[in-house]
Amino acid sequence: MNWQNPDEWIPERLTEDVKDIAQQIHSETGVNPRYVLGSNKLMANYSLIEETTVGSVYS
Repeated sequence: MNWQNPDEWIPERLTEDVKDIAQQIHSETGVNPRYVLGSNKLMANYSLIEETTVGSVYS
């Protein structure tokens, strides 16, 4: 799998809820969301982020 082009792999590989978040990360920051999951898990483990009632992972 080539992870270099998020515009290709996001719609092909992800489900709706995760796909929306990945597309938002990529469009707003230019960061390839392939590299965000590890950081997201680390922040969640240390309670640096939490899911809100509206489904956002930012608090």
